[in-house]
Amino acid sequence: MSVNLSSRFIKNTALEGTFSAQQNIVSFSIHQGMKIDLSSSSVLVDLSVQDTDTNARNLPQFDGVSGIYNQAITFDDAGDANRVLPPVAYVKNADIRCEKVGQIESLRAVNTLRLGMYHYQEDSDTQKDQQYLGLGNSDDIGGLNGSPFRDLVRQGTIKSRDRNGILRIPLHSIFDVAKTPVWDTNKYGRTDIKLEMAFDKMNVRQTMGQNDANWANFNYQDIDAPNAGIAFPANTTVTTFKSSNAYFHPERKMPFHVNQKLIFQYTATNAGTPTVFSIANGTQKERTISQIQHNVDNDNKVSISFVDGIDFLQDDVISAMTVVGADSASSTIVFNKIELEMKQVNDPTPSSIEYTTYSTEEDSGFVGTQTNINKQYTCEGDSDNLVICALGSNAGVVKQNPTIRVNSSRITIDSKEETPEAVVGLVVGGINQAQPLYYDRIDRAFLNMGEDVESLYEKQYNFNQGLPTNPAGEASTLFQPLPLKPSPKQVQLDLDYTAGEIHTLKLYKRMVKQI
Repeated sequence: MSVNLSSRFIKNTALEGTFSAQQNIVSFSIHQGMKIDLSSSSVLVDLSVQDTDTNARNLPQFDGVSGIYNQAITFDDAGDANRVLPPVAYVKNADIRCEKVGQIESLRAVNTLRLGMYHYQEDSDTQKDQQYLGLGNSDDIGGLNGSPFRDLVRQGTIKSRDRNGILRIPLHSIFDVAKTPVWDTNKYGRTDIKLEMAFDKMNVRQTMGQNDANWANFNYQDIDAPNAGIAFPANTTVTTFKSSNAYFHPERKMPFHVNQKLIFQYTATNAGTPTVFSIANGTQKERTISQIQHNVDNDNKVSISFVDGIDFLQDDVISAMTVVGADSASSTIVFNKIELEMKQVNDPTPSSIEYTTYSTEEDSGFVGTQTNINKQYTCEGDSDNLVICALGSNAGVVKQNPTIRVNSSRITIDSKEETPEAVVGLVVGGINQAQPLYYDRIDRAFLNMGEDVESLYEKQYNFNQGLPTNPAGEASTLFQPLPLKPSPKQVQLDLDYTAGEIHTLKLYKRMVKQI
C-alpha cells in the first residue's frame, strides 16, 4: 500500500460552541483553497461521563471515597436503551452544500436509512468490530464491557481514572458524496456541512453495577468469608478479602478494578443469633477498592484490599458473603468539543464526481387494529432504487420489536406487479420463515446499486452483558429496484403485518447525481 507523505490531517471546530440533548445542531465550513479526502474524514464528538457518588461519608456503612464507575453510552431507541449501533445512528438530518454548486445532498432521517441498510452492507463480525468507533461495545470476554470513558486498572494500586471518549462518525457513512478521495474547494468553493444530531438518544449505561446480572451469572459476586466460618477471637477490622473464583486472565476477564465501589452483603452469626447485612435491610457495607493482587502462584484467586475495612465483632461467624458493584447516584454526559477531522491531499482534481443521494418521504398513522398498508407513492423518474424502512408503534429510529416485521409484501410499479406472488418475510417466535423470493429481492436491489450483500443476519447488537452475540431486533427494511423513466413513476405498496406493529413508513428514493 502506497503512502502519500504529503497528506496530513487537520481539524475544524464546529461553528456552534455549546451542545446538549437539546442543542443538537453541528455545523462546519471547509474554506476555499483546500483539497480534502472526504472518504478519510470524520466528525469527532468529544464526550465525558461525570458521576456523582451516594453518601460521600457515613462510616461504617460508607467509606466516603470517590469511586470510578464503568460507564458507556448506549443508544436509547424509543425506550430500548440497550442498543449498540454504528455512530451514524446519532445523525438525524444532514446537509452538505458548496458555493459554486449549491446543495449537494440534503438527507432527512439519514440514521434510519443507514441503519436499515447497514445489516446487509457489513457482515456481522465487521459490525461488531466497528464498535470501537462508538461509545459502548459488545464483547465476548464474560460481558465485561470495556468503556471508552474509563481507564480501568485491574491489578496493583494505581487508581483507575476517568477519561474522555470520542464518537467518531465517518463522513462517508453520512453522505455518499463523501466517498470521494479528492474534494477541491478551489473548484467547488467553500463547503458547508450542517448536521442535526440525535444527542437526545444518548443514554449512560453502567456495567457491573448493583443490578448487573453477571455478578450472579458468572459467580463473580462470591467472596471467601473471612476466617472460613471460624468465630473471630476479638473485635477485628478486615481490609483484604479473597474472591471465591479463580481468574486466569484478570487483566481482561475480571469484574474488579481499583477505585471500584463494592457492596458487601453477608450474615454475621453471634451467640447463635444471625444478623443479615444486606441491601434489602439497608445495612450493606460499601467499600472502595484500593489494591488488587492476583495470586498467580497459588490459586489464581484475587485479593481485594480497602483502606477502610469492615468491622467484625468478637465471636462473629461470617457466612454467605457476596459483593456487587455500587451504582453512581447520577451520571451526566458532558460535550467537550466537536470537530471535523479532515485529511488534506495533493492528488489531481477529478473532472467530475458521481455520487448517489436520496429523497425522503414519510407516512405515519398506521395504528390500532390495522394489519395492512395498501398505498401508492410517487418516485422521481431518475430514482433507481427504493428503500422502505418500517418503524414500530413507538416511532424510534429502528424497529424495536425483535420478533415482528413486515410479514409479506407486494409491490406494483405503474400498474405492473414486480413479483408473481406475495414476498414472505415472516418471523414467528424468533424463527425466520422468509422464502427464497424475499432474499432474491434483496440481492436484486443491491445488484442494481452496484453493491454486494455482505450479510443476511438482519440482527442488531445489544449492549450485551454475558453473551458474545445477543441479537436485539430484526432489521425491518424492504428493497425494490426501480426502472429509470423520463417522468415520475407510481409505486403501490401492499404490506401485511401484525396489528399495531407498524406506525411509520420511511421511503428513501435513490438517485445518481454528478457534479
